[in-house]
Amino acid sequence: MDKLLETIKKLSQLTASRQIILLIGLALSISVGLGIVTWSQGQEYSVLYSEIDNKEVAEVVAILEQLNQEYRIDSTTGLISVPTVDKPQLRLRLATEGLPNAQGNGFDILYKEQEIGISAFMETARFNRALEEELAASVATLDSVRSARVHLAIPKKTSFIRKQQPTNASVLVDLKPGRQLSEDQLAGIVHMIASSVPALDPEDVTLVDQKGRLLSSRLGSQDLAATTEHFKFTKAVEEKYVNSVMGILTPILGEESVRVKVAADVSFTSQERTLEQYDPRSLSLRSEQTVNESSGTVVATGAPGLVENDETGIDAVVAAERASGQIRATRNYEIDHTISHIKEIPGTISRLSVAVVVDYKSQILPDGTVERLPLSDDEIDDIRTLVREAVGFVDARGDSVNITNAPFIETVSDYAEVEVLPIWQQPWIQSLMRPVLGFFGGLILLLAVVRPFIRSMTSIAEQEPAMPVLIPQVAAGGSSGVSELPHTSSFSFTPEQLQAAGYESQIAGARQLAQEDPTRVAQVLRNWVTADG
Repeated sequence: MDKLLETIKKLSQLTASRQIILLIGLALSISVGLGIVTWSQGQEYSVLYSEIDNKEVAEVVAILEQLNQEYRIDSTTGLISVPTVDKPQLRLRLATEGLPNAQGNGFDILYKEQEIGISAFMETARFNRALEEELAASVATLDSVRSARVHLAIPKKTSFIRKQQPTNASVLVDLKPGRQLSEDQLAGIVHMIASSVPALDPEDVTLVDQKGRLLSSRLGSQDLAATTEHFKFTKAVEEKYVNSVMGILTPILGEESVRVKVAADVSFTSQERTLEQYDPRSLSLRSEQTVNESSGTVVATGAPGLVENDETGIDAVVAAERASGQIRATRNYEIDHTISHIKEIPGTISRLSVAVVVDYKSQILPDGTVERLPLSDDEIDDIRTLVREAVGFVDARGDSVNITNAPFIETVSDYAEVEVLPIWQQPWIQSLMRPVLGFFGGLILLLAVVRPFIRSMTSIAEQEPAMPVLIPQVAAGGSSGVSELPHTSSFSFTPEQLQAAGYESQIAGARQLAQEDPTRVAQVLRNWVTADG
């Protein structure tokens, strides 16, 4: 405490100009120190959304106030900034509220009041713009799309049919990080745009992503699209049979001891046939019609004019009958008649080829070692039977099943090492970095700037020269002389010395000193001028 008071006393003895310099230096040091402390205790802010509609800024601010979240609004750009640490959580929270959802006005601009005297061209341009915004909003609703823009090139209608130009459309999609559009999604976007614009063919729709890659080229022609669908269907059929075989063999052999591949020959030919068949072996009488025709004449015998008496005594004429006839019959038989309409649906399996590789089985020997042995023929046959049943083996269509028993190569599974962030990039280290840096910054400022500055000013106060005071003294012999007080290489008067010595004595001593040592007198005057300046 005494040392501090002594230091303050020394500093109070400085001249006014040096005291002002000391105060300014201390003020600057304190300001820098306060800045370091504020920076160490403060939070880093970043822009919440770089592109947001002014209408939605109020909604975002209202939600932030409900959450008691700190935020800043730039008065120039109107952007909202939040602490960087809270930015991901706030974006997720705002996403649940459907913000931001600005996708343009769409057809809402058609309901605005129209200006008087607006031209037909402006009305058409406004309608096309509204249609573009509506289509962009529809595309942006996909999970993989962050935003989208649609540009329509609709030619002006003309009465000359030969000069009619086709309608074109361009779609720019901004995909989310790590997302891609599947073939089905690409085809869906193209056909949605083509269906929403009159006289627009899907071939005239161009789809580009944010990196400038042409996505619509993947679709190709209709034949290529059909081939792609057939390939997907075939792969799905093969995976179905692979899962069936693995599902029945895995409990027996183990998941790592069996590998299955299935090649399916799928026919995508569409045929329609009509068959009419008769079975001659199955006859049945349906109807029968018989016609019997006969004709005859009577011939008399005996002598002419004679009448022969019969037993009764009656005369009789002996007659002979000549008869002829024919029989006609019509029979209708019914034969089995079959008419079949056969339509083969695309996607029928023409042939299956199944390949199964089974690992050797392991056997523990009495000495504790593990020996790998091949499977027996009976075990292979059992596996073949199970595989046949699992895939629905049909010998008539040429299905084949091949079982191979071979030792698998033992490999050490190399797991991808998780990338560990360096210690200086860890979040908890970064959160502690500010106060630590602020502490060391303040300490360096105190030790390297403030303390040396105060020491230098204190040393200046200690080294401030004192001008010798010349006091005339009367010697014993009655002669007067001048005695000097102890002094350093420079001179200065103190108030006590000026009071001790009279004015006349000081003048006499100064004159005598100027005559004896003019150089020292000039140095004292220089020090006075410098101190007062």
